[in-house]
Amino acid sequence: FETATSISLGTDRIAAIDYEKDVDCFVVSPRKNGWYSISTQGETDTVIAVYNANYNLVGYNDDNLNETADINADVPLYMSARNNYYITVYGACEDDVGEYLLCTCKLDDDNTDSCELQLSVKARGSIDYPGDEDIYTFTPLSSGSYTFKTLGNADTIGIVYDENGNY
Repeated sequence: FETATSISLGTDRIAAIDYEKDVDCFVVSPRKNGWYSISTQGETDTVIAVYNANYNLVGYNDDNLNETADINADVPLYMSARNNYYITVYGACEDDVGEYLLCTCKLDDDNTDSCELQLSVKARGSIDYPGDEDIYTFTPLSSGSYTFKTLGNADTIGIVYDENGNY
């Protein structure tokens, strides 16, 4: 950790696992509290481990090649402003060597304002980080029963409140 390369959140950096058992280490210090994503992309299968300033593990991901996307590993993590976080990147297997792209970005909620639902029209949303909530409003044109459902890979919970905020 003492020789960690300082990087700024919100930037991408090309790096490489140069030899078997090589471990790259970076240090970041967010300017603002919030959710951030630390991920790697490329053909080199990588593992990411994130440690806080006390060197305690606070985030980890090894996709084990389960995904076909270009993202090798992704750690969504809540970070506190002006604290150091150490990011280590290493090959998923001893012989995983080569370049990768380290990506760091702030996770912004895709639905911070409420979105008005229209009857029988699908609305796209996403749960971008742990604790993310998407809020939708619906004003029925007539009295009756209505069904709301979500589709996709995420296990979601839907809660309906009336106009006064009552469950």
